[in-house]
Amino acid sequence: MNVSVVSPQKIKISLTHTEFIACFGEYEKLLNLTSKAKILLKILINDIISDNPSFSAAEKITAKIQLIKNRGCIITITALSGESESENIDCLFEFFNGDAMTDAVTAIYKNKNNRKISSHLYKTENKYQLIINCNNPKEKFFFLHEFCSDISEDISDIEYVREYGKPLILNSAINSCGRAFLKRLH
Repeated sequence: MNVSVVSPQKIKISLTHTEFIACFGEYEKLLNLTSKAKILLKILINDIISDNPSFSAAEKITAKIQLIKNRGCIITITALSGESESENIDCLFEFFNGDAMTDAVTAIYKNKNNRKISSHLYKTENKYQLIINCNNPKEKFFFLHEFCSDISEDISDIEYVREYGKPLILNSAINSCGRAFLKRLH
């Protein structure tokens, strides 16, 4: 089981196929939300959020379950306050070479508001992948089509990169790379 804190109000839990079967038995039980599955899900979520102060102060907690049959699942837990918030999602931007990736990250970094966005840089084979977590990443970074070979919000694409890619920079790739690349250009 992999637990990652995306933000103070959001936690992602990734279960492999084996872990999922050990916990829930079969995919249909969670799909149909049987009473046993609800209890197991509640125990799992309560165990994960018990140490997080954002969740103890939250008015509501939501759980979004993404099943990837025969591969596991991803459970995204979000603490909601009284205000309505737009949900952040992951988006994968893939680059054929380092120059395209450098140009893209530098373009993102130039806008100071983008520097604190959660972003992760990976390398697989001869490609670079940048995973960005924010509200409407495809719309916000539409200009990256100029640099990217592929853009995907498909969870299986993103999880493939996380599992098989070599992590280069986790959590703050835009800030770290952008700062380094701009210094190199000047």
